[in-house]
Amino acid sequence: ARKAWSSPNLPTDHTLMFADRLKGAEQAVILEGPIDAIKCHKFGLGNVCTMGKQVSQDHVQIILKHGVKRAFIGIDPDAFSELDPIIDKFKGEIELLRVPIPEAKAKVDLGSLSFDKAFECLENSYPLRKNQWNVWFKPF
Repeated sequence: ARKAWSSPNLPTDHTLMFADRLKGAEQAVILEGPIDAIKCHKFGLGNVCTMGKQVSQDHVQIILKHGVKRAFIGIDPDAFSELDPIIDKFKGEIELLRVPIPEAKAKVDLGSLSFDKAFECLENSYPLRKNQWNVWFKPF
């Protein structure tokens, strides 16, 4: 698995890496880490990362301030408990879509996929709804 190291005291709730890619973008692709964001570059403008599983209210405000109309939520499958809080933070102001991650025997996230496969996942996104169970089980 590819992992990017970050500063130990980085205020991740205030930091939205690659936020400059939101300028002029109608969409945001919200991801956990920089490798995930880079792998989604083929999708166009708006690929940003929160440097963790949680999307803070500050992240939401940065995205909304840029006039984004829809957000693709590409957090890792093991962060499914974060989905309802994300919906609550956006308060219905923009369309939210869930990016499906392919099932595999090993842990898979967008950063572990090829550019083409990550693009395919984004194209297959579906509306994110509250209390929608998005469960990820590690195969035995």
